[in-house]
Amino acid sequence: RASVKLLPSLRLSKRCACLHFYATFSTASRYKVFSKMCSLGSTSQLSWKCLALKDFPRKKVVNATDVRTPRRVTKPPNIQCYNTGSELICRIRSVVDPHVYTVYALSPKDWVDDVWQSSTNLLVISDSSPAGNQADEIAKVGDYLMEGTGKVLLIVNSEGCHSPAPGSQTIATSLDAPQDFTLQRDDWGWKIRGNCLCLTNARDDPVMVVVKLEHLEVFPERLASALDLLGLEPVGNARDRAPSPTPLLAYKSVDSTDEKFDAIKKVFEQAHDREVCVISKSNLPADGFSWGDYFNRLETTRIGRYPVWADVLTSSYTICQGILSKLPKQSGLMLASSVQTAGVGRRSNQWISPRGMAAFTLHVDLPLSDTPRCCEFSRLLCWLQHICSLAVAMALRQLIAESVGIDWRQSGQSGRTEQDILATLELPSPEIRVKWPNDVYVVDGGSNTYTKVSGTLTSASLSKPDEARCLIGIGINVSNTKPTTCLHDVIRQITGQPKSLPSEASVIACTLNHLEALLGLFESGGQKAIGEMYLSSWMHTGQRVKVCEGQFRTECTIVGVDDFGYLRAISNEDKNIVLHPNGNSLDMLAGCVISRNSQTAK
Repeated sequence: RASVKLLPSLRLSKRCACLHFYATFSTASRYKVFSKMCSLGSTSQLSWKCLALKDFPRKKVVNATDVRTPRRVTKPPNIQCYNTGSELICRIRSVVDPHVYTVYALSPKDWVDDVWQSSTNLLVISDSSPAGNQADEIAKVGDYLMEGTGKVLLIVNSEGCHSPAPGSQTIATSLDAPQDFTLQRDDWGWKIRGNCLCLTNARDDPVMVVVKLEHLEVFPERLASALDLLGLEPVGNARDRAPSPTPLLAYKSVDSTDEKFDAIKKVFEQAHDREVCVISKSNLPADGFSWGDYFNRLETTRIGRYPVWADVLTSSYTICQGILSKLPKQSGLMLASSVQTAGVGRRSNQWISPRGMAAFTLHVDLPLSDTPRCCEFSRLLCWLQHICSLAVAMALRQLIAESVGIDWRQSGQSGRTEQDILATLELPSPEIRVKWPNDVYVVDGGSNTYTKVSGTLTSASLSKPDEARCLIGIGINVSNTKPTTCLHDVIRQITGQPKSLPSEASVIACTLNHLEALLGLFESGGQKAIGEMYLSSWMHTGQRVKVCEGQFRTECTIVGVDDFGYLRAISNEDKNIVLHPNGNSLDMLAGCVISRNSQTAK
């Protein structure tokens, strides 16, 4: 039996959007269970080195009352390194393709969070001490492997192992086993491949590779061999490494003086001490950004009217953060690039931005309209991230419909807005769905597979009590099949061989059209309509989840969002529970969330 330990949550204001919660299986309980399974007898400690091969992995005990619906989530290619040290992380980054994999240091806090599993493609874990009690680590890694969706690279120090049980073949005693060594148990097998000890699954594929730590280091050749056994793509050649930033190109739509354009150009040149190249309709570059597609699609009056592009940037979001205070009001700036070498996501996570992704950042001042608004300003700010993800979903649905020959504008009733039509438009599978609060997923109902195709990042700083300067960073997989899937893959899956496919510029412009329309609708009092569109477009209707509240676990059903965009759920006891976003500590797809506040449902 696994017990749950909840650390006290932070006391936050009523409408704060962040709640920190950390849940972990009790180390003592897991150790007792695993020690009994492994028949350790009088042994008081269990370490990776002394783990008997025949006892790992053990079948995970599943709670019969678990209400979560099994979902196949296509994992992002994240490599999480636990207890490895910065030097080893740098070595891993040097041998894997940076356009495919993001390498993180997994902190002890995130390790015990028990939500990292759903977003980790490879776990690198190090046993750096001569001896120790890693029973909890062993049980958790075993559970992770039993899920069948992730892989493990274990780095061990072969010295300092206490005596194993009589006749046991342990990890430490098997590291230098002969090439023909094999130990089979059920669907799992231990073998030597490429001078590495490997755990293989029923398909004989290595899912865990053990590498020996020698003289306090892991030799690069052995590390590369281990990662190759686990199926990771290596760095190909110099072109795969991070390129240097390239010149900025700013589009000027008129030949006469444009004060706003001149101000934006000056801000960039002063901030980066380099000239911004001015282009216009008469001298568009042949390669790179499809300027014609962008302006042919763009229908906005304020958002994105002043595009700036570079083939390579560090991070459009970080660059805009540095110049935000100097930009003119309602500047209309849209900064994009083909490649971003240091893209950022939520909680300062790395964001992979390979060629084929529409990666861009917008400056928007709210309220967007000059006319008196009919909405509460605080609600507008809270809804910004939801509106952005909804705009992306609508843009992708529109482009898919056009690519497969569906006249989506004629699909709805007269008098309905384009956004309302797209929110309820039925398209061939797979579907485009919003994942609360601000991601967009491709959902294949037939295979019950969920794959992320877009993410957004928003921030706001108050310039006045009722005015805010906002940055919106958006990444959309358009033609890049890796790291997960892309819009072109979805269109091909539906049509086979489409006549044409939308460019990254077309996707950006289409997204901005819907974003400006949705913001205008919200400001004019249309929050209820946007809420209905959001619920029509999301993937959580009727989803059953477990909510941790204090020392209790409550089974409940997602029923919608409240006026501030927070999740509403109804428990089995008819309690109305409000669920707040908390970055990577909240995993909707895993069906595990945390509540800060609840009241009896009316």
